[in-house]
Formats: sequence, C-alpha cells, structure tokens
Amino acid sequence: VFSMMVQKRKKIPVRQKYEWYPRAQASFKVIDSDNDKTCISFKYISPRVPDNMINTVQSWVSDMFANELGFILKRRILMSFRKNEIPLSDLTFDYISSGDSAEDEKYILSYCSKDDDKLKSISLIASIFSDLDKSGADMNEYKIARREYMRYKLSVDPFKTNMSTVNKCISAFLYGSDLASFSSMKSFFSTRRVTDSQELEYFNKFVSALIKKNENLFLTCSTRDQGEYLEEKLENSFNSGWGTEKNRFLSSPKDTLSLAGFPSEKVRLVKTVSEPISGGELWTFSNGLQVIYKYMPSNKGYFDYAFLVRGGTSVLGNLSQGEAAFVGDILQLYDVGGLSANSFRNLLSANGITM
Repeated sequence: VFSMMVQKRKKIPVRQKYEWYPRAQASFKVIDSDNDKTCISFKYISPRVPDNMINTVQSWVSDMFANELGFILKRRILMSFRKNEIPLSDLTFDYISSGDSAEDEKYILSYCSKDDDKLKSISLIASIFSDLDKSGADMNEYKIARREYMRYKLSVDPFKTNMSTVNKCISAFLYGSDLASFSSMKSFFSTRRVTDSQELEYFNKFVSALIKKNENLFLTCSTRDQGEYLEEKLENSFNSGWGTEKNRFLSSPKDTLSLAGFPSEKVRLVKTVSEPISGGELWTFSNGLQVIYKYMPSNKGYFDYAFLVRGGTSVLGNLSQGEAAFVGDILQLYDVGGLSANSFRNLLSANGITM
C-alpha cells in the first residue's frame, strides 16, 4: 500500500548555461486594467553574479547596495510627488537577486497614482533617475539609507521560520547561493573596515552602472484609459524628464536644535511607579510628560515607541465621517515643531528613528 503512494522521481532538468543579453533600447508597454488607479513599474536588469562568486560576500554587498538604492529612490519620490501635489500609493522597491532565480537580476520600482498624473509622474521619476546616474547620492543621504538597511535587514533574523530556512536551502541547491548564518552576515557588516567615503564611492559607481536612460529599462503602465499613442507618450514623458535634475536631494541637519521652541533646560525624572496594565513602569518628568517604559530583551538593542493622546480622536472637533482615519498621517504630512513634514522626517531618519 505504501509503495503505491510513492510517486516516481522525475529526472532533474539540466540547468541551462546563463548568458547576458544587454538591451540597448528601453521598452515601454501598456497593459489594460479595470482598476481605477494607474499603476506604473520601472524595471532595470543587470547580469547575474558569476557562479563562482554567488557563494561569497559579493551577494551580500549587492543586496545591501540594491536595498539602499530602494530606500533613496522611495525617499526622493515621496518628497518630489508631495512637492508637485501628485497623490501616490503602493510605492515599493523589489530586488530579485541571483539567489532568487536563474535569470537576470532585477530592480523593480512600482507605484500607483491618478491616471491624469501618469505622464507627469513618469517625468519626475526620470529626473530622479538621471540625477542619481549623473551625481549619485550625497554622504548624508547615503548614511540614512545605510542605517535603514541595517535597521530593517539586520535587526531581526530572517531565518527563524522553517519556511525561510527551506527557501534558503532551495536557493543554495538551485543557484549555488550561500548557506551562511544570520549571525555571520551581521558580523560581516558590523566589523568590515570600509570608510564612509569609500563605501559611498562604490555605491555611486554601482548606481551609475545600473541606471541609464535607454539601456536595460522596462517601463510598464497598467491603466484603464489607454488612449491613442500612449506608449509613445510614456516614452516622451520619460525622455523629457531625464536630465532636468528638478529633485536634487538636500539633507536635513541632524541637530535637533532646528526644532522650534527647543527647551533650554533638560527635563528630569521626578516620579516612577509600577504600571499594572503593561507590566512596566510609569515615568513622570518635570515638564508633565508621562512615559510607560517596559524592558523587552527580545528587541536586541532597539526600542519601539508609541505616542498616545488621551481621549483619542474624540478631542478633535468637527470631524466629518471617515476623516478620523487620516489622523495617523498628520505627523507625516503636516509641519511639526516648526519644521516641514519632509524636514521632520529627514531629522528622524538622520537620528536613526523610524516613524
């Protein structure tokens, strides 16, 4: 009976030899969609990591540079779109490495917006691409991206679940990727001796080699209203935005003294009592601020924080139906402490804080 349940093993297909075919011209494609939103993706491709190098730290460095590029792109796009009053949703950046498939490496930037703004948005993103290709990132901008990479990629072990461990083994079997532990990867990034200026130089060379006006680019627009000659219009919008350099990134100062009304005297802790609901402590400071603190050994050197307003949205008057859903966006969209929303967000990132 058991033998009848065992399937015959299929012959494992021989892996085809990989060859890189560079594309000299960009591709612009329109896909019909029944969604009210227009979604656009920019995909750049590059050669795979050589087979004899995929099991080395080169794959780790490629992953770091790719994700740092994603952080910088998303940061610049958010600033540019808000400045030009273009609504934006579903902004993502995905890196498909040599350990994820047997094909070319892929760098995919995707977002959705209003159909009326699709051509303008493509032009803005082209200007961001061209500026990175020509001038690269500046030191402060790169440091913020590197800190975000360390925070998101190296603070939590991604191989704790059985599924992630199995996927890592599959990648090693199919594509020859490494089986190094998370602690080894973390140790490499925390102990390597590369100066900030050297690393920025390598990163900008990586970006300049990847991002080009016409080479190895695939732009796809998914929209309900295709219109006449839309693919040609997409290409014209991209070309018109390239080289305009409208969105040069200006790093915000790290010093918190740029906040308006910064207190001249430090507050002091005046009272500490047990907080029964959370199991932590309730700290009361001399300025009246109260903080609930609880030590969590699982946080591995990081802390999570939340800001609570007594009474919640009930303290806000004259809210129309549904408007309370946007209260959580106030600190990301409006001025805070005398700083613009972008400057405040940059100030947090420069100090290693993610909101």
